[in-house]
Amino acid sequence: GLNSFFPDSMSDNDIIPPIVITSFEKTNEEGTEIISLQGKEGIEISYKDFMFTINFAALEYTRPEKNQYKYMMEGLNDDWIYIGTEHSRTFSNIPPSEYVFRVVGSNNDLKWNEKGASIKIIIAPPWWRTKWAYIAYILFFGFIIYYFIEFRTRKLKRSNQILQEKQLAALEIAKQKEELTIKNKNITDSINYAKRIQQAMMPSVYLFKKLFPESFILYKPKDIVSGDFYWITEKNNKVFVSAVDCTGHGVPGAFMSIIGFDLLRNITEKGIEDPAEILNRLNDGVSEIFSRNNEEQTVKDGMDIALCVIDRTDQTIQFAGAFNPLYLVRENKIIEVKANRFSVGMVDKEEDHVFENHEVKIRDNDMFYIFTDGYPDQFGGPLGKKFKYRRFRHLLLTINNLPVDQQKAFLEENIENWRGELEQVDDILVLGIRLRI
Repeated sequence: GLNSFFPDSMSDNDIIPPIVITSFEKTNEEGTEIISLQGKEGIEISYKDFMFTINFAALEYTRPEKNQYKYMMEGLNDDWIYIGTEHSRTFSNIPPSEYVFRVVGSNNDLKWNEKGASIKIIIAPPWWRTKWAYIAYILFFGFIIYYFIEFRTRKLKRSNQILQEKQLAALEIAKQKEELTIKNKNITDSINYAKRIQQAMMPSVYLFKKLFPESFILYKPKDIVSGDFYWITEKNNKVFVSAVDCTGHGVPGAFMSIIGFDLLRNITEKGIEDPAEILNRLNDGVSEIFSRNNEEQTVKDGMDIALCVIDRTDQTIQFAGAFNPLYLVRENKIIEVKANRFSVGMVDKEEDHVFENHEVKIRDNDMFYIFTDGYPDQFGGPLGKKFKYRRFRHLLLTINNLPVDQQKAFLEENIENWRGELEQVDDILVLGIRLRI
């Protein structure tokens, strides 16, 4: 067939279509519900209705599929949004408030009905966000503020009364503080004098270097005076050297160190050269001193000690110890000579406890260390834990080939870095001696 037409005779569709909102659907946890809008200018839903859909239409049926739409949700977005031929709009999770939904549309030839249609939508808030709830909040917080002001007023009155009492007490405290400052200075001066006495009793670094040119002493008391001390003497071509840790630290430890120093000197002057026998005699001496007026009580004061006798003639080291071992580094391997597991001065005479003697043949370039437990027991590091003996042995293996002065500097720097901001927990004493044949 053949169709013919005259273009000049064709005209646009000038009918402006009425716009209507046809239906309203809301969705909540219970499902979807269609609400009738007949005779309604507005609709109210709950905040629980998390999604709703508005359907609308342009009532012009020449070519309804070509009808166009724009909408605006006043209160949410005040701009017109063009949606083409879509004739519904879905909203979700809109905050509780009041809104006006407006929609305009056109026919197939884009003749727009600018008046369009609208509907007021009220999304009711939860009860705790209602007007009455806010009024209750204001009243409640107003009461809290009033109560706080009243409480502060009473407290200030009480504080003023207490302040007057404290001012009187402060005058008395200031007087007592001045007295304590004077007493503290006298005590500190006495302790500093005790430090000089303790330092005078201990062997000098010069004597150490004279007997062992390649040696070092790392000595770091926790307090002004120390419970750790070192001792060295020479007799019959034998050198006696020890590192001693007395009970406690500070002033009590310092008194113990004086007792231990004097007993060691008296024992060796009697011609006793075996280290185990020296410790047995030292044990008897300490027990006797502290048991004179406490015959029925167990002695709780003692010493942990590492004692070496270096025989220059036989080229041997004899060792005996109470808890503290001897570390001998030879050919980059560490040899641990273990001590007895009881302290000097804490051994019951009725028990069969005697100190054992160990002998090691000296080789040229042997490096040996005796020490107290202050270094391995120091807390520090990233986790605030003890340095421990395993890490201490590894450190000695790392530095044993260095000159002795560098070893001392390395050990001191390492323990300070390990300790960081933590307090030093105990006196620290490490003696290192390199032996030459």
